[in-house]
Amino acid sequence: LTILIYLNGVGGTYFPFGGDSPDLKDQPEDEGSIMVNAAGKLPGIDGILVVGVEGMDDYVSALYVSNPNSIVEIQPGDAVAFYNYKSNGEKEWTSL
Repeated sequence: LTILIYLNGVGGTYFPFGGDSPDLKDQPEDEGSIMVNAAGKLPGIDGILVVGVEGMDDYVSALYVSNPNSIVEIQPGDAVAFYNYKSNGEKEWTSL
């Protein structure tokens, strides 16, 4: 279990495969292929972008946001928790 705590509500985290990503229905063959796939993802379009009180402008232009539900705004003291591994011991690729 990983927990990210945003103490002052500033900063952000991008999960390129977060949410209901159709790209990861099957387990990837290796880490290299998943990293190549992640490099092609864009915040505001793919995955989930967590942004602080400074807003999303530091991460992505509002002109390019096609999925506003993929952006989560946090407040000071908020936390995000996620599992890095599945119950069977395999890596949880959506936590990247």
